[in-house]
Amino acid sequence: MKHRTTLFLLFHVLLLSAAGVEEAKGNPASGQVSQAPAIPEIPVGNATPGALFSALEKIVDRVIGFYIPGFDTLPTIALEEITQAEFEGYREADRPRLDPSLSRVQHTDITFTIPTAKARLVFNRDWDNRLTEDQVGYYYAKYGGHYPETDLYAVEVNGSAAIEWGVQLVIDAEANVVYFLSPIGDGPSGAHSASPGYTYLAYYDNQLVSYAETFIGLIRISGRPRHYRAYASYHARDYLVENLVWISDHAFAVKFKIGKTGDDFTYFRSKDLRDLGK
Repeated sequence: MKHRTTLFLLFHVLLLSAAGVEEAKGNPASGQVSQAPAIPEIPVGNATPGALFSALEKIVDRVIGFYIPGFDTLPTIALEEITQAEFEGYREADRPRLDPSLSRVQHTDITFTIPTAKARLVFNRDWDNRLTEDQVGYYYAKYGGHYPETDLYAVEVNGSAAIEWGVQLVIDAEANVVYFLSPIGDGPSGAHSASPGYTYLAYYDNQLVSYAETFIGLIRISGRPRHYRAYASYHARDYLVENLVWISDHAFAVKFKIGKTGDDFTYFRSKDLRDLGK
């Protein structure tokens, strides 16, 4: 009888132990966190801007385009002329907020990867590593940098289908949103820069096909998570932006090259950008 009782108790202990193991598998112990599913790595690139837009829409939460016609009904940025010495003073005082170093992101000799909340976006780097799509064209990307305070990444995608084209992307990793900064011509020929307090993102584009032409787009940044909206612009013939620097969080200075060739320049500063919203 004693032997039977011992076997029964042993069997009961084994059952309780097995149940405990199963419970531990399904319910982590206090202080433990179950492993989250791995974030996928997705190659990004297409030989046409429309295909690139559509592909990104399937990966991230939203894709938002800032197109030149969308600025036509918005205020024009008011500029006032300044001297070269004034501009140089502003340029020396300005501190770049875009970190261009590839060390910020995972990269190889042929790719770089932008981390977002839902996917790791893998881009092919530079012309030598372009990918060709049969009977369509090719594409490749350039890493522009990272704005640490806003967790924005800058990427320029270039390609060829019927024509050469390019577009600047600003990727909000935190909000999982991609913004298209469309150029005035076939491809981007300029840069973008955030204001010191990250109230604005200004981007410019130059075009040289038939004549010198430049465009400056101003995007307003607000809220948390951050919201970006077209705010104002400046569009001019016979000028090309040579350099744009921030004076304060609500004003910038710009150096224009006059015409397509030569070394003639003129210098301006914006009036208070807050006045545009009044």
